[in-house]
Amino acid sequence: VSPAESREAIAIYAEAFDVRPTTHSAFSTAMELAAEHKFSIWDAIIFSVALEAGCEILLSEDMHAGFCWRGLTIVNPFHAKPHPLLSELFAQRRSQ
Repeated sequence: VSPAESREAIAIYAEAFDVRPTTHSAFSTAMELAAEHKFSIWDAIIFSVALEAGCEILLSEDMHAGFCWRGLTIVNPFHAKPHPLLSELFAQRRSQ
């Protein structure tokens, strides 16, 4: 997509979701992930900010699917068989 389309999509997402900053502690955690678990620094920052925000599931189609660390699990939402955590989340949403 073009830079303008990207900027528009990001603005829409930022309005719809809680956006968290990259803190010094999140960056330190990201450096640990990159060094010890072979994450790219960008993926590690996304993971560490989600971890700091208290997330339990991080959806990604191209990160380390199934990786679980400190209570945060990466789940590929496009996998043929849904991850149990994702299935549980959908079941909870349907019952509300």
